[in-house]
Amino acid sequence: MANPLIALAAPWTGFTLLPGGPFTVLKAVTPDDDADLPDGLARGIMVFAAGDVTWLDAGGNEHALTGLVAGDVIPCAASRVKEATTATVKAGY
Repeated sequence: MANPLIALAAPWTGFTLLPGGPFTVLKAVTPDDDADLPDGLARGIMVFAAGDVTWLDAGGNEHALTGLVAGDVIPCAASRVKEATTATVKAGY
């Protein structure tokens, strides 16, 4: 008997991910007040160890969230993660 999950996945083959869609890769981040993310504008930030996150958006505006826990996802267009960040995070692309 064929696996029904494989049959369900087949219609999605070849579709282009939308900008607000899921991450296809997560990249380690070293917070830096002066340098943008090396792989360009991220579609979001995922928290891997609890803490606070401060980032710049595509327009250079600063944002901060405090008290985040592992597994939290910040859906944002992040150009830079600032040194005030105390959480361990990865950038989602």
